[in-house]
Amino acid sequence: MALGELLIDFAAKSVDAGGYPTLAANLGSAVARLLELEKSIPELTEADLAYIGKFAATAASLSTEAVVGIHSIPEKNAVLQAM
Repeated sequence: MALGELLIDFAAKSVDAGGYPTLAANLGSAVARLLELEKSIPELTEADLAYIGKFAATAASLSTEAVVGIHSIPEKNAVLQAM
């Protein structure tokens, strides 16, 4: 599983005049789910951690089914259906 899938995924958004990519920072699956739960780290339960881990692993798996870049990041509903 790529670290970007869990923390922050930097995907090419565009290319500038010099040919250098402009990157978009997208919250990785684990961070997004942590923020969604609105709990501090010590408040997380075993079930919360299992949800975060399962979601991140499923999102990483689904991202391999698309062409690289921003388009390979699955939508939340697609991940939930695959879980």
